[in-house]
Amino acid sequence: MELLQGCRTAAEIRAVRAFVAHNIASVIHPDESISGRAIHMLELYAAAHGLRVVDALIAATAVVSGSALASGNFKHYRAIATLQLVPFRL
Repeated sequence: MELLQGCRTAAEIRAVRAFVAHNIASVIHPDESISGRAIHMLELYAAAHGLRVVDALIAATAVVSGSALASGNFKHYRAIATLQLVPFRL
């Protein structure tokens, strides 16, 4: 969903879907561990870096699962040292 938010056209949506199909092996649903990590991230980064609830859940999911996060929005995520960010551009 993070990647789809920035899409402006149907072609961009197709490009994101192709990227996901090629690079994403599974869907990870938030659980208690991910939720707890997201809350901790909000406590650390919300005020100083503008981290919001959805961004915290996304970052926590990546960190807990040991996955990289592909995003075009580095603004809120760059402060999280334990998060591996992968640039995504259409």
